[in-house]
Amino acid sequence: EETGTKGKEVKEKGETKGGKGTKGTKGKKNRKGGKEEEGEEGMKGEEDQRPKSKEEVLIELNEWRERRGNEGVAKEFEGEQMTELSCESCGAKTCSLQPFGGLPVEPGGGEYVESKGGRSKKVKSKGGKSKESKGGARVSLPDLASFHFSEETVEDFRCECCGNLGSVLKQQKILRFPRVLLVTIKRFRAFPEPHKLDSAVEFDPQGLDLSDFRLSPKDKNLRKIVDPCGGKYKLVALVEHFGSLDDGHYICRANDPLKGWTLFDDHKVSGFGEKQLESSQKSVYILFYEIEED
Repeated sequence: EETGTKGKEVKEKGETKGGKGTKGTKGKKNRKGGKEEEGEEGMKGEEDQRPKSKEEVLIELNEWRERRGNEGVAKEFEGEQMTELSCESCGAKTCSLQPFGGLPVEPGGGEYVESKGGRSKKVKSKGGKSKESKGGARVSLPDLASFHFSEETVEDFRCECCGNLGSVLKQQKILRFPRVLLVTIKRFRAFPEPHKLDSAVEFDPQGLDLSDFRLSPKDKNLRKIVDPCGGKYKLVALVEHFGSLDDGHYICRANDPLKGWTLFDDHKVSGFGEKQLESSQKSVYILFYEIEED
């Protein structure tokens, strides 16, 4: 092993890179099934690359926050989430932390392909039927949020504990909610051929509640480091897209505390009533929410 400021390469029947851990620490080897695994950026520093339990990850949460920082734009637009993977072969559960920078939801739902580390994996939701909307069918934003956070089965995934290539169950939970939440309606698709989804997405102008998707540790000491905010948001603005994949037009609707809802369409600016937001369900593309303080 070699000591360095960014983790030196360790050589033994090949080469592997140490993860980006604390400066000045040693790049440790992590052998599983005769192979050296590459360190992950984030909670896994060079000094400890073994899989971590939910409790271990939460205990190290404050250190992770200090390393990343939380100033400027990140303070307003970025939260935190935990991903737990449960191996169906050995039963091991491993957890990791990621920034929670927004909520992308698919009006189509169902099966899609996710790419990570250069490997493509099929991901199927276990949270219900496909949400593909045809013939004017509607889906609600709360249902799409629930679909996003539902337990998924990830195929062709190599377990960090047993080294087997198989299926794992994936579950995501929110640790800290961003003050400003961006919800993106993923209307543009490339497969089986490029097209745009014009599904109507119902949303409540009064707000969005994500409290059901917050992590609730059983240990009362761990509960203290999870966001105490309830996860309730109020809608403050939205962007609509009209047109196709090749060309189109964007408009913005924003709620001014003094003037009420206002439409911004290029140089045209005009007020309108909240009820008119129902006409935006087929064209809404991005919704902007602001956290409601408890």
